[in-house]
Amino acid sequence: MATTTAKDVAAVLDDFIKHARELTTLRYTQELSKPISVSIQFKGDTIETSREGPDEEDLRSFLLTLRLFCQDNEQISLRNLVKRVEKLPVSEALKKPFLDRRDQLNVYLDSAHGPPQFQIGNAGWITNREIFEAFTYGKYAHLTQSETIAGWEKLVMGDGLRAAYDRVLRRMLADIVSIAKHAEEIRKALPA
Repeated sequence: MATTTAKDVAAVLDDFIKHARELTTLRYTQELSKPISVSIQFKGDTIETSREGPDEEDLRSFLLTLRLFCQDNEQISLRNLVKRVEKLPVSEALKKPFLDRRDQLNVYLDSAHGPPQFQIGNAGWITNREIFEAFTYGKYAHLTQSETIAGWEKLVMGDGLRAAYDRVLRRMLADIVSIAKHAEEIRKALPA
């Protein structure tokens, strides 16, 4: 991590805030404010499901920016930014809300998704992080978890899991926007 001075961290905070604001302007974000639903229809011996929510093209655009907050090769990833903020010469009262909100996001991601909750086999309840990583790295940004997604999409609850992904992204967006507001307060305390 090359950025060490308060002035350098200020520039990284500015980038973080800029990209968090950018997330709020995207069409996918606007669509997330609408209801996300899954319809189930019984047709003879088969069950058909469909998801109503933001479209795939808008999601892909959103993920291009969201990944900056998640991938540790980026200066503004939450993990990298936390390391920088912890070392800043500003009051703990400024740092604490920023760090607490990031911790709350991790608690959310590591908890079972629900309602509804999803369980596949005997593996236990699927966590929000598992949903996020499976779709992000199995379908949209990479293919490292493509087998997981291929299996999920064959299940009756496949559309439900995709809708769950939208709900996880909605929460992540809210937390990132909140963290950015705390970052603005920290930024005000740093040299220009």
